[in-house]
Amino acid sequence: MWSRVPRLVLASVVSASLATSLVACGDDDPATGPSDPSSNASTETGEPSGDPGEPSAEPATGPELESNNLRMRLFASPDWNVRTLGTLMGASLDSDDGLFEVRVSGIATTSEDLERDAEIAEENEAIERTSPQRVANRVIQGVELFVLEGEDDRYRSVVLGGFHNGYQVNIDIDFPADWPDADALIESMLASVEWK
Repeated sequence: MWSRVPRLVLASVVSASLATSLVACGDDDPATGPSDPSSNASTETGEPSGDPGEPSAEPATGPELESNNLRMRLFASPDWNVRTLGTLMGASLDSDDGLFEVRVSGIATTSEDLERDAEIAEENEAIERTSPQRVANRVIQGVELFVLEGEDDRYRSVVLGGFHNGYQVNIDIDFPADWPDADALIESMLASVEWK
């Protein structure tokens, strides 16, 4: 479950460090400022911009995962194994269908450059078996997040990231490609997100 922890934490630290360096250099380009969650148009770089649709599923009611800046519930099951490692909280559910994993983290940052954060995440995720690629952004409870999705013949992954209240947000979900109702279960977990 924790095989991706060092990479996720390193990506977060690198992203925050790069953003701090850019600010220190006096980058006055307003195009690199915080993303506007109300925007539906493409950004100047041609990257996907926000989908204004919030999750419409009923919020999940299972065990809670909590980071520095969010709470999220897992879908209901008595068999989740929930663990914490520093700023990362994760859960795994092992069943006949395979291993379903969810990780959330919140790391303090001065950055709010969503596009740069998405680029770094996509570069880091390229080594994963599913090689997630950028798709349209999502707005979750009023906060715009980038989204990466990937799939191979056995697994799927969904990675969401962004910024809220001085923290970098990461939600990372890996699961077997044939897990029953996986999309609906993910939507229910995202519908349960509460920002702190």
